[in-house]
This record gives sequence, C-alpha cells and structure tokens, in this order.
Amino acid sequence: MSTFDELYKTEILQAHPRDFLAYFTVNANAEGSRLSTFFVIPGIFYTLSQSTGHIVYGTDGYGKTAVCLMLKEFLDKNKDCLVIHFDHFWCFSQNGVTLDTWLGCIQQKLLDILQQELAKSKRRMQKFCASVKKQDFWAVCQYSRIHQNIVIEPANAEGILEHYRTSSTMDKFVILHHIVRASDFKNIYILVDGLEDNAHFRTTKDILDLIKHPLDHFGPLQNLGFTFKFFLPSVLEQPIQLGIGIPGGLTTRKLQWEPEQLRKMLANRLQNRPNPARPNTRLGTVQCFADLCVPDLGDVDGALVQTANGSPRRLMQLACAILEHHCQHDWSADRISAATIKAVLEAMRSDD
Repeated sequence: MSTFDELYKTEILQAHPRDFLAYFTVNANAEGSRLSTFFVIPGIFYTLSQSTGHIVYGTDGYGKTAVCLMLKEFLDKNKDCLVIHFDHFWCFSQNGVTLDTWLGCIQQKLLDILQQELAKSKRRMQKFCASVKKQDFWAVCQYSRIHQNIVIEPANAEGILEHYRTSSTMDKFVILHHIVRASDFKNIYILVDGLEDNAHFRTTKDILDLIKHPLDHFGPLQNLGFTFKFFLPSVLEQPIQLGIGIPGGLTTRKLQWEPEQLRKMLANRLQNRPNPARPNTRLGTVQCFADLCVPDLGDVDGALVQTANGSPRRLMQLACAILEHHCQHDWSADRISAATIKAVLEAMRSDD
C-alpha cells in the first residue's frame, strides 16, 4: 500500500460518526460563527439585501432565522447602512402597540449602534459633528434616556426637549433619519424575526397587530430610509397571500428550499468538521452523509432530504438522530448500519 493510500485510510478511520454529533445543531441561534460555514444561499437572498421592504414567511424550522442572521451579517459589511435586528420583543406591549412604540424601540437600538460606529471611525465622527443638528441629537438621546458624550446640553434645553416631546411620531422619524444621514449612512435595515418563540405574539391577530403600524406607514418610512424585512411564521400565510394589511411595494416571498440545497447544507456540516487529529484542518474525506455509513446503501443523503420534506431543521434532526442511535446501539462500529438508518427514518415518518 502506498504512503498516500495509508494516509487516506488513516483519515477515513478518524472520521467516526461520533465526531460529527455536535455539529448537527438544529437551532440557527445556537450556531454562532459556524453558521456561515454551513449556510446555503437561497434564491431570494440577494433580493432581500436590496433596500426595499420584504416579508418572508414559512413554517417553523424552514430556515427563516438562519436567512435573517446571514442577511444581517451580509448587510453589516455594507458601510452605507445600519442594521437593527429584532428577535426579542420585550419592549413591545401585547396591549397597545403603536407606531410610537416602534419608534422608541428603534431609537434605542439605532442610537446605540450609531454611537459604536462613530467611535470606530474618526472620519465619520468628524462628518457627524459638522453636519448634525446638535440640539436634535441631544433631544433624541435625552428623550430616549440614552447616554451620549458627543453633544453638550444646549441653551434652552427644556424648551428643545418639550418641542421634541410634542412632535408627531413621523416628525421624530424624520429627525432620526437626519441624524443617521449626518453620520454618512444612507439606509436603516430593520430585521424582524423570532415571533414563533414569543409568548405574547403567536396568533395571527397578535402578529398582525404588532406589525400593523410599520406596514400602515411603510411608504413614508421607506422614503426616510427605514427598510423593514419581516420574517413571519406560517400562521400568516393566508392573510399574506390575500394581501390583508400588506401595502403595495412590499415584496412577499415564501421561503422554500430545493432538494439540492438541502443536500448541500448536509454536506457543509460534514465537510467543515475540524479534524481532531490535526488542528486547523478539516475531515475533508467525508463529503456526504453516506461516507459515514456502511457501503452500498444507495442514496442515503437523498433519503434524508426526502424525509426532511423541505425543512432544514428536520434534516439536521434526522442526521442527529441517526448519529445518536448509532452511538447508543453500535458504538464500536466505525460506520452507520442500514438498520440504524431504517429505524430512525421509520420513527421520524411515524411521528408525522
């Protein structure tokens, strides 16, 4: 046997199914920095990155959060925009969400991000100090109880604060827009996700009540550079398809995956698993799930994808369940048996 063949065999033997068990997380929020190495770009991704409003909807487990997180990462690299991500809704009251509620939550997050960006860029800070209406910035921060050390308290502070306090909500959005533009940013992307996991906003009515006000003011807010991207659960599919409460100019898309995309997601998990025997390298000899199985089982990956029925989360649950079953019942074997795969797939199908 040649040296190359010996090395290849050694690497294959190192790739035991148990080495991959921790790499089949089923929640995108738990992926952390690994998500970008596993992610497969859906067809709608670059359309979503444009400065126009979107609603993406789909069943829980179909990858909305993963797309949202990767969209945020992609947009964060754009020096012309600021990105606000709402995935917790503690600042929204279940009873009485208004446009002013949205303004308050957006201001809190936006001004915090803005000050971080100003602190990182001397050029941007200089432009901001030369261009911003200082009394407006002071009033917004004071009204929102946001600490800032950029602008000193102006003369007639009480009168300025009272004028801001009594301004209309849309006028406050205009002021916030001017502050952002003074910082040399052109757009504000507002990503709304995670409503399935929120106890107060789960029903169709609750969610529609929550998003009603930004949708009702979609056009004016869009003109001010506030671009909303809603990632909504499938309970809203019917009202979305019927156009109930959906303004013109807001694109709606159902998130779906092609079988080949799901195959690629599965392969990415396996191909990007670090090699425990050689740090900073990958177990590159494992290209697909079938490589972890005994030979001649046919299209194992295709069977997993078919059983997943379009859901990335279900696909990862399947792979994880197979790995767990193997480790519990056939630990000594370095390849997954046909019996293990059959047992898990049948159990998953019977749960449907």
